[in-house]
Amino acid sequence: MNKIIRAYKAIKQEKYLIILLPIALSLIPIIILIKNVVLLRFGLIHSDRMGHFITDTALYLIEKKKIEKKKKLLDFLYFPKKISNQQIEKMWRREISISSVYLIRPFWLIFSFLNLREHLAGISESQTRDIKNLLTKNKNIIKFTDEEIAYCKNILKINKIDEKKIVLIILRDSNFLKKTMLRKGKMHLFNYHNYRNPDVNTYKKAIKFLLKNNFHVIRMGKHLQKKLPIKNKKYVELFNSKFHSDLLEIYLGSICKFCISSSTGYDEVPKIFNRPVLFTNVCPISDIQANSKNYMIIFQRYFDALSKKELTFTEIVKKNCHEIYSSFEFKKKKIFLKENTSDEIYQATKEFLNILNKKGFKKTKLQNFFWTNFKKKIVKKSTFCTHEVFNARISEFFLKKITKIMK
Repeated sequence: MNKIIRAYKAIKQEKYLIILLPIALSLIPIIILIKNVVLLRFGLIHSDRMGHFITDTALYLIEKKKIEKKKKLLDFLYFPKKISNQQIEKMWRREISISSVYLIRPFWLIFSFLNLREHLAGISESQTRDIKNLLTKNKNIIKFTDEEIAYCKNILKINKIDEKKIVLIILRDSNFLKKTMLRKGKMHLFNYHNYRNPDVNTYKKAIKFLLKNNFHVIRMGKHLQKKLPIKNKKYVELFNSKFHSDLLEIYLGSICKFCISSSTGYDEVPKIFNRPVLFTNVCPISDIQANSKNYMIIFQRYFDALSKKELTFTEIVKKNCHEIYSSFEFKKKKIFLKENTSDEIYQATKEFLNILNKKGFKKTKLQNFFWTNFKKKIVKKSTFCTHEVFNARISEFFLKKITKIMK
């Protein structure tokens, strides 16, 4: 029934489908009939959100190469109307042949409606979850031209920013969606993710530490809701600077020393270029990015709203809130979340920088204890936040604070 409703809405909004859907439908039997000779697939590149635009597409290309070793394959893809980053669009067009939405969308809608996934393309089965650690193993998926590199280097030189001393900060807030994605009065459609918007002030201590250590700290993100009152020449909020560009956004993610993220779309940029990422305020707990050695993690903690007691891994799973992605659902289950404190973020930053400078990390007994219990208590009960590789690390300072809940 939901599929029929979605199909009706699509036809109502896109009048050209009235003519093109019947034409496409007449060709579907032929496409299915010849699939053993040549498999034709149809899809879209998820371009409206940065994270999906980058990692969904990268993982799709990696998976496509594997399929092409077994059978002849022809993919037909289109871009939706909204493009989250013009530079990423340019870079993907160098790697992927993009066709007209009018030609491809009817086929994509039909195969989606029929749930014939074999004929769908453009989006990885795991979407932005690189559970097999494929991005680390497949380098240079996306590349700059020499001219683009020269332009960015010149911009940084003019602004006296040392490429080797850049740390990026990306903190999710709702203002980006409000400005770019939604019509007036529709913000409630994304309010369910409000639990992912951290208090930006809790990052000031870590930023000041980095500035004292001679790093250029660049805060990423468009249409920032709240600026940080940090007066230092080496602190820049890129979108509000005179030299912001979509190109520079992506280039900085490719060269940064590391990125501190509240687990939001832009952190897929440093990830695809194999740059280290410190994930903070991760939630839900099942959504930990466990796959890469380049990642360190601290996460939000769960408390019972009535007893004020912090929940253990076992209790979180028992209440079935380890995979919740909705503020409303947390409230319904009487769960309140505690964000990472200023000190937790600061200590994790110091710890991560120390590890990167020493170029090594030894898993402690506490790390092993965490991952053993995480696999046993959380992973085994997760249905869509799946995990296969466990190479990441949790901040040791943070682990010492949460030892009692890892059971």
